[in-house]
Amino acid sequence: MNLYKILLALLILSLLAACSSDKENDVYTTLPFSLSIYQVAMTIEGGEQEVNVSSGGAWQSSIHCDWMTLSPSSGGIGITKVRIKVKENTSGLPRNGRIAIISGKEEKGITVMQSSIEREEDYLRLLNLTIDGVTTAVDYVNNSYYLPIDMDAAQPAKVKVEFGGIGVDFIKIGDKKIKSGENIALSLNPGQNIEMEAGNNTIDKIRSCRLIVTGVPVIELSAPEGIEDENKRPCDIVLTDPKRRTNNSVLRFESYAGIEFRGAGALRYAKKSFSFKLKNRQTNENQDAKLLGLREDQSWILDAMWLDCSKMRNRVCFDLWNDFNTLYYSNTEPEAVNTTHGYPVEMILDGAYHGLYILSDRIDRKQLKLKKKGGYLYKGKEWTDECKLQGINTPYSNSKQAWQGFESDYPNEVGEIEFKYLSDLIQFFAAASKEEFAAQYEERLDVSSLIDYFIFINLLSAYDNTGRNVFWGIYNVNLTLLPKFIIQPWDLDGTLGRTWDAIKLDPEKGLGFDNGLILRNDAGSKYFRPFERIMNENPNNIKRRIYERLMAIKDNVLSPANLASKVDYYKRQIVESGALERDRQRWTGYSMYGYANPEEEAEYIKSWYIARLKYLETIFNDF
Repeated sequence: MNLYKILLALLILSLLAACSSDKENDVYTTLPFSLSIYQVAMTIEGGEQEVNVSSGGAWQSSIHCDWMTLSPSSGGIGITKVRIKVKENTSGLPRNGRIAIISGKEEKGITVMQSSIEREEDYLRLLNLTIDGVTTAVDYVNNSYYLPIDMDAAQPAKVKVEFGGIGVDFIKIGDKKIKSGENIALSLNPGQNIEMEAGNNTIDKIRSCRLIVTGVPVIELSAPEGIEDENKRPCDIVLTDPKRRTNNSVLRFESYAGIEFRGAGALRYAKKSFSFKLKNRQTNENQDAKLLGLREDQSWILDAMWLDCSKMRNRVCFDLWNDFNTLYYSNTEPEAVNTTHGYPVEMILDGAYHGLYILSDRIDRKQLKLKKKGGYLYKGKEWTDECKLQGINTPYSNSKQAWQGFESDYPNEVGEIEFKYLSDLIQFFAAASKEEFAAQYEERLDVSSLIDYFIFINLLSAYDNTGRNVFWGIYNVNLTLLPKFIIQPWDLDGTLGRTWDAIKLDPEKGLGFDNGLILRNDAGSKYFRPFERIMNENPNNIKRRIYERLMAIKDNVLSPANLASKVDYYKRQIVESGALERDRQRWTGYSMYGYANPEEEAEYIKSWYIARLKYLETIFNDF
């Protein structure tokens, strides 16, 4: 009997232990994937640094340099203590390296920096600073630490301050010395610059630095092999969004990527735009993510907004186009989106502040939901006769991605590229008789798309989008006898009362030709052929349809109030965050057209738009 009781007790204890173990595992599997620190600094002698890896699953590491190691190099569920060992630096040059920690599709990274000479300042260096769980982005050139906060949320009265570095025992804000891990009263407001000092308890030295509070997300890019045009180079990306929109809840997103400069003519500007593609570090395969709550994708754009003195026109105009234009096949493809979405961010490039950008998705086959088999997308990039649909000077060839100012955006592989459909459209617009044109143009080009484009380009005075900066798409070439095209705008910096080179426009006269209508890019050039045929031939009474469409939307989606709400939104984001002023300071002396006073430019855009809309009502009615 006693033996039975003993065995029963042992069985119960083992079951309880198993349950306890299961519960413990359940807790660990819900752990967010994170690291205790993300930056490590070492003197010339090298050394060791302990880091905690928290993970709800198995993880492994990747290091592509021979002067540091991580032990252990992999782990599993729970919190694992790992040790970074850095060798003495005998190279004579400072060096940076990165340790990638990968769990599933997620990646975190530890940046390791090592000096090359013995300097006094190397022994007092604030390396990482975290405020209430948000790791700041570091501008090492200017000793500035960028903290993004949510401008739409109340900030706590007290925050927890954590930091690390070489020889740093405390930081000082005002008269208060702060130890790492301490909770302090600190008022945080977007646009705020807080002067700090890093100090040591045993030496009479301090190092000045600055906490910069921004109201927009911060993106950090590290491209150890440099960046070039049309050849994506390896890059590490960290995106910190205080609204946690990335992948639905992520505060700090990290990824490996390939990056390149974006744009052709824009390459001559000092502040360049970028495009990058997220990748799996181990397989080099493309990898999707939902950055800032935008679509889930691998390809992303960082727009420099170099020519626009307001730093918001492109985004305001795309948002307006999103509001009123609907793709004709949207009932079949309810998730199709006709243009881009994006948000302002501030960028740190290779450890130095690089300015204000817009992080956005792309206009592409996936965004427009064009069919993989049967869908085509072409981009007009130059002022050729072909791009203006005025005629064909050189027959097309499918042996290259580019033809006479056009680029085949999809498909883009030789063997799949097909310019025949575009060539046929150009030939039709250029040479069809008046009768043939009236009979067929609505079969070849979605007329609602053409009407909206005519209104949009004329309302914005978008001279730079009358042949160049135009997308031409086909949803599915297999659905109709004649391929049916859509037309979409691209690159809208030169709009809303200014040309691409920042010249102010009269809301009625424009540049002084064509009665203020936008039918071509300049007075000496050929017309954009679709607009020319609308004006000269009025096929199927399209002019009246344009007027009726404008009247139907002028008091709602195209209303001055709707436009003003978008201008005010972006102005608040870039001005109250301090990002616009920091961008101006970063690029003063480089900018071609300067920076407009944001309040004055916002009011100019609004008043110009009101006058332009009123003028178009009159002139469209007189067609």
